Amino acid sequence: MSITLSKEEAEVLKEAAISENKANLLELELLSNGRFCLKGSEEVISDLRECCGEYLQIVGFDINYEPTSKGKILEYLIDKLDQD
Repeated sequence: MSITLSKEEAEVLKEAAISENKANLLELELLSNGRFCLKGSEEVISDLRECCGEYLQIVGFDINYEPTSKGKILEYLIDKLDQD
């Protein structure tokens, strides 16, 4: 599988993977247009989606339970990783 990510999405995905000690699963390739291509099996993509969900609970909401800017990116990543 391969999924195209923006630079911002790739950075937040890296943070999420590192927070869950899953950085070794990341296979990101920089594309000529400045975007990134995430490659991995369905199992790897599923694991990364779970990392995003866990990280969302930690950094994704402000004191009023409104999504932060990073939280919005994580929510989008969760949906994006679930589609493919």
